[in-house]
Amino acid sequence: MDYQLIETCVLNSTSTKYFVSFSKQYIAQSDDLYITFYECLSFYGPPDGMADPTLLRDITIKTGVVKRLVKELCYYEKEEEKLKSKLHTMQGGDAADEHIIKKQMELLQETKQMIPECVRRLTNSIESLKKVTGEHETVLQNTPEYIAAAEQIKTGTEECLKIKEAARVD
Repeated sequence: MDYQLIETCVLNSTSTKYFVSFSKQYIAQSDDLYITFYECLSFYGPPDGMADPTLLRDITIKTGVVKRLVKELCYYEKEEEKLKSKLHTMQGGDAADEHIIKKQMELLQETKQMIPECVRRLTNSIESLKKVTGEHETVLQNTPEYIAAAEQIKTGTEECLKIKEAARVD
């Protein structure tokens, strides 16, 4: 089957990991059949100074994990305060059932147990994010992902310190 070359054009395209420079596109015809094929002239990774897209995605995911754990920790703190005040008002009232008070104490205890676990997971996530951003700091420095990661590292660290200081006071 003979093909007659109809059109040739030069393309520049990118994929998620690699960049193709000066790829030729050929369109050939044989009878009623058109075939398109490409010839890659040069193939290389990301240019110097540009972060790998998979690295950026990894940092975005790790940043999201830290952000979610900070929210979870704040939720448990608020829940603990809410349960303490509810338990205090129930114990002060005359009509409170002992069974309900006991269940509220159990809920408060479960919430208190979740806070150190959440702090542990948050600390591990922060360390993981610090490791990735530290290894590639020169490439990532001005990217939005790096800026967001640094902000979440700061926020997460502050929350952990706040919890640890509150534990010393109590």
